Amino acid sequence: MFKLLKQFLFLLNLLVLLALLLSYVSSSVDPRVFPYLHFFSLSYLVWLLIACFFCFVWLLLKFKYLLINLLVIAIGLKTHKNNFNFSTQNENDEGLRVASFNSQGLGQAVQGNFDEIIAYAKKEKLDVISILEYKTKHDHKPANWYSQFVPFKDDGLVRPGIKLLSKYPIVKAQKIDFDKTKGNMAIQFEINIKGQKVAIFAVHLETNSVQRLDYQKMKKPVLDSSYIFHAKNLSQKLSRQVATRSLQSKTIINKIKETEIPYLVMGDFNDVPSSFVYQQFTPYTSDAFLSKGFGWGPTYLKPFPIFRIDYILYSKEFTCNCYFSSQEIYSDHKLVGANLSLDGIH
Repeated sequence: MFKLLKQFLFLLNLLVLLALLLSYVSSSVDPRVFPYLHFFSLSYLVWLLIACFFCFVWLLLKFKYLLINLLVIAIGLKTHKNNFNFSTQNENDEGLRVASFNSQGLGQAVQGNFDEIIAYAKKEKLDVISILEYKTKHDHKPANWYSQFVPFKDDGLVRPGIKLLSKYPIVKAQKIDFDKTKGNMAIQFEINIKGQKVAIFAVHLETNSVQRLDYQKMKKPVLDSSYIFHAKNLSQKLSRQVATRSLQSKTIINKIKETEIPYLVMGDFNDVPSSFVYQQFTPYTSDAFLSKGFGWGPTYLKPFPIFRIDYILYSKEFTCNCYFSSQEIYSDHKLVGANLSLDGIH
């Protein structure tokens, strides 16, 4: 009986290791070609934790099986480095202090508080803050800030958009057009910091469109026809959206390649560090969390706070002094930020 149990556990372990290997591979495969591989990048942490659990099991039961798990975990060193970081901060008052915040519809009567953001920015001595999902018909113009709001559609209706607040003049605000999107967008801003121009790509890539009903149905323990229907519907929805994000990321990267000044890419990618979408930016940017963050760094808070999908990325001209995040302002996302040094900016 005990032998059969070990064989069953080993078979289960092999399936987990296969899923973990697929999560490593998913970052290199365009989801427009094979979208379902994306599910393994989303569930990477789950497979890694289960593999670590099996390491403990085989340490007690069978040492050679432990080595198999350690080998597969070691193969994914690059993926682990993109997801975890344990560094020391180098906080100082020099440089540019920036933040990005998905406000979950700030500007509507029932959500958000613009004054909270301004108070937080003042307390944290922010120089630049990009506000995503800013949704209002009457734009706020705070004192002592340069402000630029770009809606998804400029038709006089209440439309979501991206708002940039800056202590420095905003000299450019150009919308980056996405194909096949219902409301997500990116804006290429440009600010002038004492004669030094800096490009800021404020980004909100295609959402996964996962609704509360989807979560409720998937939590249902009974594997009946209703559960299968909703699981299939959810998988199709995720597959479509990740393929759209792949195309959107390439559009932004083409703009980055044309940029001849230092630049930042800040915002909500709706995708994790082990995804193909995130990996497209790594040749051109560094990640503030991977420079000065600590731990796992989840930024999306619902339904489980396990996904890091909000980023501060920067070009080679910058040096990251610190990374920070905050839940002080109501949203389903954390605010993320960084302190960045650039020659000539003090």
